[in-house]
Amino acid sequence: MAQLSARVSAALMISALATKGRAAADEILDDLVTVPERRVMFRLMAAHDGGPVPTTSLLGAPGTGAITTSPALSRVVQKLEDQGYVTRTLSKQDRRHRLIEVTPAGRELWQEILSAFESAADKTYGNLSEADLTTLTQILSNLGDGLPDWPNSQ
Repeated sequence: MAQLSARVSAALMISALATKGRAAADEILDDLVTVPERRVMFRLMAAHDGGPVPTTSLLGAPGTGAITTSPALSRVVQKLEDQGYVTRTLSKQDRRHRLIEVTPAGRELWQEILSAFESAADKTYGNLSEADLTTLTQILSNLGDGLPDWPNSQ
């Protein structure tokens, strides 16, 4: 059997760690919000500081794990709105667009999501020192810089 290249080995390890981390977060969050709801909250809070933003700005590129179609996004936003985590209003500049904004309850939910991911990160990366985590973060950031929809990409 052929030996795996360093790149393939790294990709497999990153994938396995991501899967382990997601599973640990899912264990905590599944009773609170669905994965699509978490993804919308992530895009709202991490990329847009809670809004208000046009609904279309929450759509992601295919292959990124983000919601990629307007109907799917509308269903998720409706569920978040029904639970009191976001509000939708008509844009004053363009009445064809709706603006999404996180409510105070949504900000509390965001803190719970972050706390769950912190706990999951402890389970997944708890054996690394702060220096190792800093190095890992820099390496992963460098890897992602050229990817579409990467949080640090221009």
